Amino acid sequence: METATVNPGVNDSSAAFRDAVMRLTELCRKTLKGYDEGTSYGMHAYKRNGVSEVAFDFRQTYLKLYVMKHDLLNNFRHRLNGLLIGKGCIWFSQPEDLDFRVIENILEATCNTPACLLKKI
Repeated sequence: METATVNPGVNDSSAAFRDAVMRLTELCRKTLKGYDEGTSYGMHAYKRNGVSEVAFDFRQTYLKLYVMKHDLLNNFRHRLNGLLIGKGCIWFSQPEDLDFRVIENILEATCNTPACLLKKI
């Protein structure tokens, strides 16, 4: 996995989110074995076979985690109570909202399911 050219936005992050963004990056690198790390649409992305399966985007006041396997994300909704969850996006408005055990479970499930059939971006 290539990591040298990727900046997950930590330099731009607010102090409150800095540690959470770094921890999420490390967790993705550790868990998403065989994935290519890079950027897609300006977001930090992890691709398998050239297709983004997980991505995240940080702004000054929130972090969004994208899980492209919508059915897989649906299986974890009950463990993400109190968070705003879209079709494939989880919004975290506070760094303490990130439950890294649940996120790790989502990443592991992503690895253990067939690759996305989305178009390459």
